[in-house]
Amino acid sequence: MIAYIKNKIAEKTGFSLTELLATTLILSLVTATIASSIPGAIRAYRTVVDVANANILLTSTITKLRYELTGASEIKVYNNGKTDDRNKANTVDYTNGKGVLCRIEFVESNDKSKGIYYYEFKGADKNRVDNNPSGYLLVSQEAASKKMYVKGSVEKDTNGDLKFTGLSVWKDDWNITKSNITFTVRLLSPKAW
Repeated sequence: MIAYIKNKIAEKTGFSLTELLATTLILSLVTATIASSIPGAIRAYRTVVDVANANILLTSTITKLRYELTGASEIKVYNNGKTDDRNKANTVDYTNGKGVLCRIEFVESNDKSKGIYYYEFKGADKNRVDNNPSGYLLVSQEAASKKMYVKGSVEKDTNGDLKFTGLSVWKDDWNITKSNITFTVRLLSPKAW
C-alpha cells in the first residue's frame, strides 16, 4: 500500500475519481460510527458520576446523622405533626449535648428542596416549638443543586435507639443508589418521651 502511494506521488498524475470517492465513503463511515458512539459514552459517564456522587452523599448523610444524634436526649419521633404515628416517621426532635433543642426532618415536598433538613431552636421553649424555624440541608447545598436528595424514614426501636430505614439517594424520581440502607444510632443517654 505504501509502495502504491509512493508510486502515485512519483507519477504526479494523482488519484482517480473512483479512488477519491471510495476514500471519502470510508472516512464518512468511520466518522459516522465514532459520532454515533459519543452520546452513549457521555450518558455512561454521567451515570457513573451520578452513582459515585450519590454514594458519597449517602455515606456523608449517615456519618452526619450519627454525629448529630449520638449524644441526643429527650427524643421525640413523629410524622407530619402526629406523635402517635411512630412507624416510618419523618421528623426527630431532640436535645443535643449542648442543651439546644434540634430537629432533623426528611422533606420530600416540592415547596422547598428535597432532602434532610437540620434545625436548631436556640432559646426556644422545649414544649412549644416554632412551626417555621430556619433550617438548612443536613449534608450539602451542592447535592441539592444537582437535584440529588436522601429519602428515608426514622423510628424509635424497643431499646430507645433511633432506627433509620430506607435511606437511598434519589434524583428526578430515579433511585441512584439502588438500595435501601437501614442503620441504627445508639443513643448515649436516651430518655423516655
